[in-house]
Amino acid sequence: MRHADFRRRYSEAFAAFLARSDEEALQRAYELGRSAVEQGLGVIDLALIHTATLEDDGDVSSGAAVASFPRRAWEFFAEALAPFEMALRGFREANQTLRESALTLERRVAERTRDLAEKERVLREQTRLLSAIVESISDGITVADGAGNVILANSAAKRFGPIARPPELPPQTFAVFRSDAVSPFPSDELPLARAIRGDQTKAVEMFVRNTNLPGGIHVSAVGSPLLDESGSVQGGVMVVRDITDSKRAQDELQTSEARYRAMFDNNPLPLWTVDRETRSFVNVNQAAVDHYGYSCEEFEAMRLG
Repeated sequence: MRHADFRRRYSEAFAAFLARSDEEALQRAYELGRSAVEQGLGVIDLALIHTATLEDDGDVSSGAAVASFPRRAWEFFAEALAPFEMALRGFREANQTLRESALTLERRVAERTRDLAEKERVLREQTRLLSAIVESISDGITVADGAGNVILANSAAKRFGPIARPPELPPQTFAVFRSDAVSPFPSDELPLARAIRGDQTKAVEMFVRNTNLPGGIHVSAVGSPLLDESGSVQGGVMVVRDITDSKRAQDELQTSEARYRAMFDNNPLPLWTVDRETRSFVNVNQAAVDHYGYSCEEFEAMRLG
C-alpha cells in the first residue's frame, strides 16, 4: 500500500500523543509533517492518512475522553500540517521575490533595449555623417584590412583606381609608375602595402594610369597603419591626392625660370639683380663680368650705393 510506512508511523505517533499530550509527542507530529513534505505528499494525502488513522485504530481513541478527542485529534493534525504551511509560505515568498525580480529584470531589459536602440540610432547617424564626409572629400581614401582586402573606398579613390594593377587587367590598361611616369612602381613599396606592414609614408609621388584615367595623372599618396586599441596593426589607410595641375604648374615654372636664366646669362648687355634690402648683387651675367672686369665673386662682395 502506498505510504504504508508513513501511515504506520503516523498512527504510532498519534497514539503516543493521545497517551501523553506533551510537547515531545506533539513534536513528532511536526516531524511527520516535514517527512510528508520531503516525500512529496500533499495536504490531501495527509488528511486521508489522518482520517484512516481515526477510522481504523479504534482502540487508539478508546482511552481518551470523548469530549477532548476531537480537539486533540485536530491539534495533532494541525501540527502535522505546520510544515506544509511553512513550505507554502516560503513558496509564496519565493514566488513573490521571483515576480519582483522578473519585473525588475523586465524593466532593466526594456531600459537596456531603449539604450541600445538609441545608441544604434546615434551610430547609424554618425556612420551616415562619416560616410557623407568621406564621400565629399576630393582626395581618394582607401582602407584595407590586414589581408589587403579593401573595406572602404570613396568615389575619388575608385576614380584613382586601386593603385595596383588588378590581375584581370592587362598591363597596358593599368600601371603605376614613379614620379618620372616611366619607371614602374614596385607593388610592395606602394603606400597602402607598406601601411599594412606597419610603415608610415608621406608624400609619395606616383604616376597612375587606368581605364578611368587613360592619359594618366600625377598623385601624391600618404599611408598610415590602421591600429586597434592595443596598438596592433589591423590594416592600412591610404590618402591619394591629384597633383597633376600643381605638377604642371611647377614644370612650367621651372621651364620659365630656365628660359629667363638663359636670356639673362646670354644677354649681350650687362645685367644684374640686386637685393632690395642689402643692396648687394645677387646675380650678374657674363656681359657684366666682361664689361666691368669683376668676377662673379667680386660682384657678390660689392654693394650699390
